[in-house]
Amino acid sequence: MLFSSIEFVFCFLPLTLAGFVLLRARAGIVAAQLWLVGASLVFYGWWDIRYVPLLLASIAFNFAFGRLLGDRGRGPVGRRVLLGLGVGFNVGLIGIFKYLHFFANTALWAAGAQTRMLAFALPLGISFFTFQQIAYLVEVHRGRYQPARPLIYVLFITF
Repeated sequence: MLFSSIEFVFCFLPLTLAGFVLLRARAGIVAAQLWLVGASLVFYGWWDIRYVPLLLASIAFNFAFGRLLGDRGRGPVGRRVLLGLGVGFNVGLIGIFKYLHFFANTALWAAGAQTRMLAFALPLGISFFTFQQIAYLVEVHRGRYQPARPLIYVLFITF
């Protein structure tokens, strides 16, 4: 579903907005935030539901690393190592989905193989949500932000 599609403009967006307003007024902000998270995951999964678990796993990993980075008792060296691991994970995730196919087929070609690795679909917005999470880890590491609460973090990434 594209932002400019009829389905989005006349169905998804009004239903999402109405649900948010109604829940905010009747059940409170947490219910409204949960509604937005659910709507965001539906929107993301509309293109290819198989990548929703990847998005959720990435969110869980980075949320946990943000918590670890927010612990000032680890010392600067331990926190730098954690930041390096967190950034490395995220860059590796992009590398797998964007570049594995290219490098594997180049190596197969160079070796003279007649077979090639099949390409797989690129998860929608992987660069955006991955770099967004790297920025979050860096800001928590620098002490500019405290680690986010779970619901706020999930909403921040999915919305």
